[in-house]
Amino acid sequence: IVAAVVLLFLLPSSKAGRVTVPDVTGETQSVAVASLKREGLEPVSSLTANARVPSGLVIGTTPPRGTVVKKGSRVSVVVSSGPGIVALPNVYDKRSDEATKILREKGFQPTVQSQSSDRVTKGLVISTNPTADTEVQVGGPVTVFVSSGPQEVSVPEVTGEQQAVATATLAAAGLKVTVVKREVAEPPAGTVISQSPGAGSQLKVGGKVTIVVAQALKLLAAPSVVGQSEAQAAATLTGAGFASHTVSRTVTDPSKVGIVVQQSPEAGHKLAKGAVVTIAVGALAQQTTSTSTTTTTTPPASAPAAGAPPASG
Repeated sequence: IVAAVVLLFLLPSSKAGRVTVPDVTGETQSVAVASLKREGLEPVSSLTANARVPSGLVIGTTPPRGTVVKKGSRVSVVVSSGPGIVALPNVYDKRSDEATKILREKGFQPTVQSQSSDRVTKGLVISTNPTADTEVQVGGPVTVFVSSGPQEVSVPEVTGEQQAVATATLAAAGLKVTVVKREVAEPPAGTVISQSPGAGSQLKVGGKVTIVVAQALKLLAAPSVVGQSEAQAAATLTGAGFASHTVSRTVTDPSKVGIVVQQSPEAGHKLAKGAVVTIAVGALAQQTTSTSTTTTTTPPASAPAAGAPPASG
């Protein structure tokens, strides 16, 4: 009986010596300390950077809330000092997903934005804002610029334009121009005949477009080939930049056979390069041979004269 009485006496005393750590998360430091002291605990405050909990508010305690401890126990109260200041990591030339993972792990809030680049491979980080190694608050926003590859433009239509206008249009689109001249009868000189690549094609900025521009035909004087043989005349005309076409012309003088007796256009006439000059080459007229048949008529035999002797026989 005495032992039971002693046990009953001790039990309340044991319960009375233990308390539960209250929840002071989100409270100000002073309120949290007062709450812990009311429970008979000894609060010890410490500061730590935290991007999510405002400065001066309690992040948590050690032991954590709900833990049963002895009265008089020390409880560490962790108070936020606000976002910490750290150097922003350098994520240049990393893949987009890898870069954002690194930044999130450091407590930042990255957002990705595409940007064209001629130097950085598509899908890799060009830069960040703020720039790498800048001292910034943990938890702050960071813009990550990721390469979308070289910028492309649509090739404008310049066929039919004058060379100066076409060149200016292409340059304004960020393209380089190569001009090729071609002698043609039409359209007028200086007009763009064709372009490559064609209108609507996609090119990188700085890409090259070739335009073919009309140039007036150069006129050349036809050389004189009258008196030359057909072969000589053809060679003379070819050497002068012309083509030749031969026709026959009947002559009566055998010395003119195979010789150019006429040309059209005449010597000295201005022609475009490659024009055809017709040469007439002498040829004798074809002679027709006629055959005549001579018929000889034999007169009938006359009667013997009177007194003539009869034919012997």
